Amino acid sequence: KPEVSDLLVFGPSAFNAYGHVAIVSKVSPTTIEIVQQNPGPLGSSRETYPLRFVGGDWHVESRRLLGWLRLPHKKSPR
Repeated sequence: KPEVSDLLVFGPSAFNAYGHVAIVSKVSPTTIEIVQQNPGPLGSSRETYPLRFVGGDWHVESRRLLGWLRLPHKKSPR
């Protein structure tokens, strides 16, 4: 399941031939919210997408979404 601070990777669109990256800012049981910079002429700096658990996997409802990435958690030095 996506977590806050994960990166979402989007494929290309009519306005952006290279794709796009956004940061997960909020997760609820049924949605995720992202923050992004340079969303294009039809986008917003914050967007919300439906989140569903289907067949044992989490799915973010966006036809352009390729997947999400999570940085490994670092252990605190003692």
